[in-house]
Amino acid sequence: MKTLRNYLTVFVLALLYLTFSSPVALASNIIIDDDAEPAVSGLYLTSNYANDAACIQAALDNSKSGDTIIIREGDYYITKRIYQKDKSLNITGEGKVNLHIQTGEGYQNGLYFTGSLITKKSLSVNAQKGSSQITLTDASQVRQNDLIKIWKNVQWCPLDYPDQMTGEMYTVKSVSGNVVTLNQPLLRDYKLSETVQAEIYRPIQVHVKNIRVQDSGATKLHEGLALEYCKDSSVTDSWFKDSGFAAVSLYSCFNVDVNNNEIYNSIYPGSGYGVGVWSASAFVDIKNNRIENCRHAITGNTDERKALNRDVEISENTIVGANISGSHAIDAHPVTINYIVTNNKIYLKPDFFAFSDGTLQSVFSGNEVYGGYGAVARRGSVNDGVHLIKDNYIKETNGYTYEGLDSGIGEKLEIINNHQTGGKYGVAFPYSESFRNIVISGNTFSNLSEQGVYQKFLINGVNLKISDNIFENVKREGIYIDGNSFKNGEVKIQNNSFANVYPSKPGSEIIIKNIQNASISGTQTLKAPVAAYSASTVSGNAPLKVTFTDKSTGSPTTWNWNFGDGTTKSTLQNPVHTYSTAGNYTVVFTASNAAGSSTVTGLISIIPQESPIPEEPSVSPVKVSDNRLREASPDTVFQSSPYIDVGGMSNVRYRDIIWFDLSEYTGSTEVSNAAISLYWYYPEGSSRPSDTIVEIYRPASAWNPSYVSWNKRDKGISWKNPGGDWYDKNGVLQGSTPYATLTIKGSTLPDNRYYNLDVTDLVKEYTSGKYENTGFLIKARTESNNYIAFYSSDIGNVNQEPKFSVTKKAPAVTVTVTGANDNRLRQASPDTVFQSSPYIDVGGMSNVRYRDIIRFDLSEYTGSTEVSNAAISLYWYYPEGSSRPSDTIVEIYRPASAWNPSYVSWNKRDKGISWKNPGGDWYDKNGVLQGSTPYATLTIKGSTLPDNRYYNLDVTDLVKEYTSGKYENTGFLIKARTESNNYIAFYSNDIGNKDQVPKLQLVYS
Repeated sequence: MKTLRNYLTVFVLALLYLTFSSPVALASNIIIDDDAEPAVSGLYLTSNYANDAACIQAALDNSKSGDTIIIREGDYYITKRIYQKDKSLNITGEGKVNLHIQTGEGYQNGLYFTGSLITKKSLSVNAQKGSSQITLTDASQVRQNDLIKIWKNVQWCPLDYPDQMTGEMYTVKSVSGNVVTLNQPLLRDYKLSETVQAEIYRPIQVHVKNIRVQDSGATKLHEGLALEYCKDSSVTDSWFKDSGFAAVSLYSCFNVDVNNNEIYNSIYPGSGYGVGVWSASAFVDIKNNRIENCRHAITGNTDERKALNRDVEISENTIVGANISGSHAIDAHPVTINYIVTNNKIYLKPDFFAFSDGTLQSVFSGNEVYGGYGAVARRGSVNDGVHLIKDNYIKETNGYTYEGLDSGIGEKLEIINNHQTGGKYGVAFPYSESFRNIVISGNTFSNLSEQGVYQKFLINGVNLKISDNIFENVKREGIYIDGNSFKNGEVKIQNNSFANVYPSKPGSEIIIKNIQNASISGTQTLKAPVAAYSASTVSGNAPLKVTFTDKSTGSPTTWNWNFGDGTTKSTLQNPVHTYSTAGNYTVVFTASNAAGSSTVTGLISIIPQESPIPEEPSVSPVKVSDNRLREASPDTVFQSSPYIDVGGMSNVRYRDIIWFDLSEYTGSTEVSNAAISLYWYYPEGSSRPSDTIVEIYRPASAWNPSYVSWNKRDKGISWKNPGGDWYDKNGVLQGSTPYATLTIKGSTLPDNRYYNLDVTDLVKEYTSGKYENTGFLIKARTESNNYIAFYSSDIGNVNQEPKFSVTKKAPAVTVTVTGANDNRLRQASPDTVFQSSPYIDVGGMSNVRYRDIIRFDLSEYTGSTEVSNAAISLYWYYPEGSSRPSDTIVEIYRPASAWNPSYVSWNKRDKGISWKNPGGDWYDKNGVLQGSTPYATLTIKGSTLPDNRYYNLDVTDLVKEYTSGKYENTGFLIKARTESNNYIAFYSNDIGNKDQVPKLQLVYS
């Protein structure tokens, strides 16, 4: 039952007069809706038909060429193919029109409009390239505006498709006898000896506008809309989803616009096309569409193997790639003459190219390519091609600007003014493809893990010009050319710049092998400096004069000093600075040159002249209250007793409660250490049958020293548990994990001295405001035959009363640690070491899991340093412009063993040493091997798009375990909680941009 209006009525409009290839006719408007209207001649009501498809088909069958079909807003369920032949029609949606395709699987089984094959003929005389005329054996059935497909029995690309013939399609301009004049000159000679054949089609003109096609399944063999033998037609402002084989198919069409549409989810395995240009279609303009999650957003191919597709222009589209096998965004099989791909935005999944180019001629220009394996990869073995790759922006790729795949000998390749950031190579020819003439000029190739340009000649006579390029942050040679024993043509390498290029042999930014008479000139080589400095002193009394000396390597040309005390900065190479105020100051020094910059930090400690830093904890004369709790006198208040006692004697238990005034330490003061000191004096000269383990707990409620007793905590208010209510260190009421313990052996005699209990953790909870200061409940673990007594605050001797000592933290210092070792762990490449990848990634995609392992050098912060806060900052950038089906919950664990960045992979942690669990061994926060309680988590919603900024994970607990020496620093294992349909990537330390590398923020004292 349709909830919106779906009815059909026909209005005849005598004013619309169109000329098509069919005879002139008066045009009509056919309106589809479901509201009942007064009876009108020619009215079609859906209630008169078995289903929506039958009603629409009837309207089409009764329409005339030139009619306009207007479908009003609503949902229409198409259970049988909609088919129309030999009628030129306008199909227009009014409002939101949804056609739900529910037909069975098969080609052309959705909406299908076609002209006719009229006749098949052959040539009677030879036709020459450049001529606009051909002579058929019989042209009696050929009409003006017909389409004519001509081909000859000459293989086009025998190494790829041996059955593909050579030819193309034209339109008929005029006919005189058997002489047919074409719309343009022939592209090649056609000789009778080559068995030339021709097919003539009577085309229709179809315009589809503002129609929404919801097809039956993204992985089903199905086409949404198929046009065959159409001329001067268009598909505009429409929406297609879940057409598994293809959303829009053009079979033997001429001059068709596919503009302003949205296409989603065509991923039938081995196929899956947004727009398919088939069977010698020509002059196809695909512009300003959004095409997402299609194996190929646009493809050119043919199964009939007669003539070639040609003149396909692809511009100003937004394309978001799919992630099934072979998902290159734009594809041209080697059955295509020419493509122009310009000004598109293309977002790729890993391992796929923006353009898989099998054409004879192509232009790839002005495009923005994000992610994937790069911009252009040649496919197939077509010879004599001419290709231009110009003015493209390629970012965050793990591949190439251009990769020559397969074979074939091209005529000319120009790669000009492109900008690539990240990847493996800039330009590479790793296989059998060659060109006679190659120009690589004006490009910027940066952050590459291999060479900038890599080529081995495979033919004689190659002319190669590599000029005016910039190679930045390249891990191997900028240019590597090997003549490979072939005789080269002219080779010129001129005016190239190399910044931070690290060849296998120092000084070999350009390697030329087996090349005769190469001309190399104008080379500029520069590396970013590595900042370093020395200071004449790093601590002392104020005022302190410090001389800083630049020790950087790499020839810096500018210097920037920030002394950390808020005074004027300096750009001198070796400045002198005076610190006037006590404090700890972080010096930030940056050394720079044209290749980049480097920053290093250091610490200067200034001590006030009149107040040296204390070396011992301060003992504060704080206000104290203490009371005994005696089981045998449950309602007696022991407020002024000269002693406090614990343990048991004669079946009577003894406990104490004590409170110190901590108000001066609350708020901004940070406590690093706190202890209670109790003076033991009794039983003098006497041992006990049992040990006394003194324990301290947190009283569960405030208590009043004037009324507190074994039974009560205040006037008229009882403890819930006689003897006192308390929380243990784990927050458990009446729990048994004390904040502090002190064991006094039963055989030990009182020695009239202080004994200390470390109450730092509890005092921190009080001074931080986490809990109200309710003091300390003191008891023995067991309370039988182990009675002992300490002096109380009422003893009257300051050298024997309870004391509270506290050490305040030194001022906190904040530092940023960079320079991490980081490696990707990729399940699909279990033995591959990803040490130099410009990104690290987590989650899952196409049943492949991704994890990472990273380690920062913490040696400077171990030992006496106390870390109060630590966070890893990761810069999220991918998948740019694309959401994910599932949320990504990033988690951090402690690697179970040390690992070697030169050898670590999914399977191994070092050379020849495997992980016990592929994908890494880890401990969770509870110390459980392969446990599931992470040290830190970060949730990134699947609907959230990358916003190119840092995201933080709080790793304070784990860093404390490292810096305290509890565990060896094995770094951080980063993974997603679930690893399916939630792949994301962050920049790694190899990205080459200090504002995007992983960082560890530390606050310590």
